[in-house]
Amino acid sequence: AAEWVCGSHGKTEIIDEIASLVDKSLLECWAIDKAFRYSMLQTVKDFALEGLKKSDEYSVVAENHAEYFRQLCGRAVLFGPDQIYWLDTLELERFNLRAALTKLMLDPAPEAGCRMAVAMQDCWALHNWHESLEWFEMAFSVSGLVAEELRAAILTNLAGKVFQNGEVDRALKLLEDGRTIALKLGDEKQIAKAELRIGYIITESDGDYHSAEEHLKKGLTLSRKAGDKRQIAVSLGAFGWFNHLQGNYEQAEVLYQESVALSREIGSRSPAAISLLGLGMIARVKADPIKAEEYALECVELSEELGDRQAVALGLLELGRVALTRGKLTEAEIYFKNGLRTYGHIGPMRRVADLLGGAAEAAKELNRLHRCTKLYACVVALRKKSGSPLKTDGHTRLFEFEQSLAAAKVGLGDDEFIRVWAEGEQMSMKEAVDFALSDETIAANDA
Repeated sequence: AAEWVCGSHGKTEIIDEIASLVDKSLLECWAIDKAFRYSMLQTVKDFALEGLKKSDEYSVVAENHAEYFRQLCGRAVLFGPDQIYWLDTLELERFNLRAALTKLMLDPAPEAGCRMAVAMQDCWALHNWHESLEWFEMAFSVSGLVAEELRAAILTNLAGKVFQNGEVDRALKLLEDGRTIALKLGDEKQIAKAELRIGYIITESDGDYHSAEEHLKKGLTLSRKAGDKRQIAVSLGAFGWFNHLQGNYEQAEVLYQESVALSREIGSRSPAAISLLGLGMIARVKADPIKAEEYALECVELSEELGDRQAVALGLLELGRVALTRGKLTEAEIYFKNGLRTYGHIGPMRRVADLLGGAAEAAKELNRLHRCTKLYACVVALRKKSGSPLKTDGHTRLFEFEQSLAAAKVGLGDDEFIRVWAEGEQMSMKEAVDFALSDETIAANDA
């Protein structure tokens, strides 16, 4: 990288100069996986950068830097046998990638920056959805200056981010616009992605299952036609979730299993992890806690390898629910809290609501009625803000929710229940997570 950025390909001078800076303690050097990494103190870095900006070389060096990391993203393969290597590499280079993206996005011709953002999508989806949203908003702001096929990809990717942020209507509009462009271009892969995401968002939001099913089927059919095995695996998992929510467990299991098998065939861990989670949820509903635990543990293991904190947290949520079915209340509470520690302060509100729902379930089983009521009030408020109402058999389960509230009303009395519920509704997401993670003394009437 240093040779490329400094424009000294194949020359030894730059290597000698770096070694000299290390000897003078102006650079720190350490080895990672047989490769050397270099860094410097922030004060030294600021001084050196200020000097570089004043020189005639700055523009050339900045362009070389951006081009090197653009090409690095272009080489990255974020599924298959080298998936972990590339995810780790991109995460290690995150500061360099941000600098390169900023320069390329702000260029009068931003196409290279937008293509780099699309190439980074899978990495961001696993590691930092907030940052992903920011970059795709920037790409969207300049998408009128890029090729139509790239604009369609930007719209489709941004839609998933804004949906996570609770903007359901905007997400659907972005997907419809992206699909329109893809239809005009005859881009079946992009059409398939748009159809899949439209179906998923409808499933998660307004509950128009007939419409959702049509979009999901169309997305799966087009993915199969295009021979895009990774997208097929994702589509199978989404269609499995659709059937899962309606209680069609046998069909959901078939789709989940097919998604897992195909994901393993192509070495794509993320779709496999999510479908394994679905299989675990169904096994628990079918009163097979041993199988449910096996599936959830495998989901957590795969997701930890990827650095996918959202899937890790959801796997821990499911392990907590399995523990509840076995009457292991303390173990369940630990799982729920670990899920919140993993993702509670960084996740989108709809996923944080799921995790808070687990903590509320544990509180109910431990007869902590004040705690249960306050947490469920926050769950409902967050779900409302996110545009994702509670589902019959989703991550935050409607049946158990209604049972818990009925028990809390009886235990607390109507007036106290209303007071505590109002407190929970007023909590911010951060306050709710901190409250769920606290070990506050149980009120006397919760004992």
